[in-house]
Amino acid sequence: MVDPVQIELSRIGKRFKHWIFRDINLLFHPSTFYGIVGHNGIGKSTLLRIISGYTSPTIGEVSYSDGRGKMDMQRAATNLSFAAPYIDLIEELTVREMISFHLSFKKVFSQLTDLESILHEIELFAHQDTLVGDLSSGLMQRLKVGLMIITETPVLLLDEPTSYLDLKGKSWYHRLIEKYRAGRLVIVASNDPEDLVRVDHFVEMEQFVPT
Repeated sequence: MVDPVQIELSRIGKRFKHWIFRDINLLFHPSTFYGIVGHNGIGKSTLLRIISGYTSPTIGEVSYSDGRGKMDMQRAATNLSFAAPYIDLIEELTVREMISFHLSFKKVFSQLTDLESILHEIELFAHQDTLVGDLSSGLMQRLKVGLMIITETPVLLLDEPTSYLDLKGKSWYHRLIEKYRAGRLVIVASNDPEDLVRVDHFVEMEQFVPT
């Protein structure tokens, strides 16, 4: 595992037509599991996108740091894995090709020694030659979430990770996250209590909504 990473949010705010949230000051520690919670539309996904660098805040700063000091966002991006329903995969590739493409710029945990072991771990071996665009919503979610969980980064960000998953898929998710969460900073945004059973600390979005 690479060096542990911590994330600091300083006076983060996001505005569209009005302020979604303001004055978020948080420190996310390595080797800790956080849950971002709150009702639909309160800004859980928006905050996670800001943390990931996928979206910029209107005000405030997101800082990543490790043992070597503060990172720029380019280096921070190499240290995080992010799965969300709104992040698209390359639909023209097969599942096998999509994994190979991912491996060209990110590495997975060392016990996964080849493509076959990866396909078995995320339980998509039988679908390896299926085009990503032809996958069902459940299998697509399994590919997105599974690939990020097994990617060896110190930060793992998951937005609604069990959406589109059936009971078997949710069981698979919990097994996988428990296997690969050790030593990582994990942040999950969700309203599903099942997604949050192992959380160490909760971030309640309600406290950051302007009155």
